[in-house]
Amino acid sequence: MINGQSPDRQYLVSRFNAIKGFSVMIATPKSAGVGLTITGANHVIHYTRWWNPAVEKQATDRVHRIGQTRPVTVYYPIVVDEQHRITEKGTVEEILDELLSDKQALADNVVVPSDWLTVDQELLARTFR
Repeated sequence: MINGQSPDRQYLVSRFNAIKGFSVMIATPKSAGVGLTITGANHVIHYTRWWNPAVEKQATDRVHRIGQTRPVTVYYPIVVDEQHRITEKGTVEEILDELLSDKQALADNVVVPSDWLTVDQELLARTFR
């Protein structure tokens, strides 16, 4: 497990990359997103969404490095509650997923000042419209 308090991230990653067969590494997007090459991984699961899509992308890109020999699959599981919908728009995770997709599409197509991409206020607005 790698988090912001892991003393030697590179050693842990090197050990993980050297393991043959099945193994699991748990890392937060912030702790795994900078300076690591995790070519031993071929599945990335973002269990909780990060407010900034660029942080998620950077963490995912840690396994798409020189030396990666396998295809990499990325998962973004979200909670869906079709039976007891709290809002018409869905769960917070559904709304956040849509919001982050919209923000990513905007960032991919337009260069805008970063404070136009504040997600937290827009998430609340979309949740309780």
